[in-house]
Formats: sequence, C-alpha cells, structure tokens
Amino acid sequence: MGCDEGVLEQMEAEEQALADSSRKEMEEMPWPEGHSVTKGITSLHDASSHSEQFSRLDGGRKVSEAPLESGKVSLEFSDAANSTSYSRAIQNAMAAIADESGEGVVFMGEDMEVAGAFGMNLPLKAKGHSDKLLDMPLSEAVIVHSATGAALGGM
Repeated sequence: MGCDEGVLEQMEAEEQALADSSRKEMEEMPWPEGHSVTKGITSLHDASSHSEQFSRLDGGRKVSEAPLESGKVSLEFSDAANSTSYSRAIQNAMAAIADESGEGVVFMGEDMEVAGAFGMNLPLKAKGHSDKLLDMPLSEAVIVHSATGAALGGM
C-alpha cells in the first residue's frame, strides 16, 4: 500500500521503546498516598459507601402490589384511543422519574433534542423537562464514559 516494511518495523520499534521506557518510569515511582488518589478524579473526597448510596434511592419510590401472581399472564390488546402501549408506558415512566428525581436525573442518548427515537421524549418536553435531555454523539463510548463520570460525580 505504498509503505515500506522497514518503515513499519522502525515505527513499531520506536513505539515499543517508548512504552517500555514509560512502564519502567511508572514502576520506579513511589506508591501514592491514600488521600491523594482522588486528586483530579472527582470532587468527592469522602465517597459514599454502597449502603449509603442505596439509602438515597429508597426515599421516594413506592412499591405496589403486583396485579398477578408470579408466572401468570393476562394480556388484553385494545384499539381504544386511551389504551396504553409499551412506548407510552416507557414515556410515562421517564416523566415520573424526572418529576420525582429533580436535578438528580438526566436522560442522555442520540437525537434527544428533537424528540428522541420514535418521539419518546415528547412527554418529557411537554412536562417541562427539556433541561434533563442531553443529546449525545453517535458513540457508545462517549455515552458510557459520560454516564460513568456522572456517577463518579454523585449523580
């Protein structure tokens, strides 16, 4: 493809030498002090334990009785104008989460600003939650890393 094999071998050798040098330098460094390991990572220097994090979630959610016994199925399909569809149930759940969680929630994904996939965000906008919609680029890595950062930041 127009690249000499020798050039590729030289590039590989240079990169390997740099990696080896960096590893040696890192291995010779002293271990960090315990109090310094959060520097540059998060503003939370007294991170909550798992039980403390879970206790924050227990505050406003209500558990309701299941209408059916475990293993039983009861499906009735309706063409009525006011019937609930799977997408409508998701929309209602998103709106309820936004109402209950206040500033502690954000909905991120692709095409979130307009209406979301298949108009899923329209009820959120109608209820005044446009500020909770975060439009992300078409990159799973960016979405996952943003969510991880939000979690590390306490969201």
